[in-house]
Amino acid sequence: MVDNLALQLVSIKGSKIDSEQLSTVSLVDFITIMLDRDYPSEELERFIQRHNEYLRSEETIKVFILKKKFSLMMSMFRKTGVSFNIEYFLMALTNNAFDIAIYLMALYEDEIVAHIKRVLETLVISYSNSNQFIKAKIYLSKLLLPNFTFNAAKRFLVVVQQKVLETTLEKNLFTHCPNPLLAICLLYEFLELMKRKFFSLNNQCTSIMTNLRKLALEYTMAVEDENFLSE
Repeated sequence: MVDNLALQLVSIKGSKIDSEQLSTVSLVDFITIMLDRDYPSEELERFIQRHNEYLRSEETIKVFILKKKFSLMMSMFRKTGVSFNIEYFLMALTNNAFDIAIYLMALYEDEIVAHIKRVLETLVISYSNSNQFIKAKIYLSKLLLPNFTFNAAKRFLVVVQQKVLETTLEKNLFTHCPNPLLAICLLYEFLELMKRKFFSLNNQCTSIMTNLRKLALEYTMAVEDENFLSE
């Protein structure tokens, strides 16, 4: 056992380390730690500015997306002039950073649409993986609807139908919505638009819309204070 450990230590000691990579990774790790410890954005920006020559902007942007740091990500784009990468958008979708995703969509729509297959796959999966930020997901889905493919629309309907019919509170699509009734209406509107785009999916869309009307009615009837509906 001791011999094996000694051999491993010797192996590590003798390994070759790229100095440029070590500097870059170390800086990104420092930034990650500072984010985890809630350092002020101003301090983070000063730190980045001091060590800018050693920093890989692309990796730093990815860290900001993972940590959902919208303002820091925007600042990095502005100051470095880094080129857009579709991985930024996909990462935002995967990590429920929809404020970042919508911002990137506004700036880089053409580049995003150029990778529409991957984008739609990731967007549909986001509905399946999490019930959070449903209004933002619907909004983004509506923006991308002109580019929706038939297969992506079918997969979307399968996922949404399962989520809408889910009877457990924990797994239902509208569990985390501050205003479930509004989210139901937004999804209903989106399905109506999808039905017009894909006539052959009329039955699937109509079935989900029927369930949404039923859910909206039950929700409304369960509310005792009418002011609650507008909050």
